[in-house]
Amino acid sequence: MTQLTHDTGQIIDVPDSAVEFYTAHHWTPYTPPVETPDSTWTIPRIDEWASEQGVDLSGAKTKQDKLDLIAKASDAKEETDATGTQQASAVPATEPAAAE
Repeated sequence: MTQLTHDTGQIIDVPDSAVEFYTAHHWTPYTPPVETPDSTWTIPRIDEWASEQGVDLSGAKTKQDKLDLIAKASDAKEETDATGTQQASAVPATEPAAAE
């Protein structure tokens, strides 16, 4: 089974054999959201998260500087990831026939 998501926010599980059909109808693989650091996080935890996510924190001198850079990087990523406004039907009208 594979989890897919639609522009509408709906998340569904589909058999692996049906993924190609659904992706042709504007569904994409679902990726769970990544937790974003906040002021309750320790500096080492923020640094580890930034390293894992590929966020450059060089030049940040304080915890707040690091959080500001992370927010700026997240905003830039959201702009890059933005999709068009084309709406497709949430679930395709028919499912593919089972593979034989």
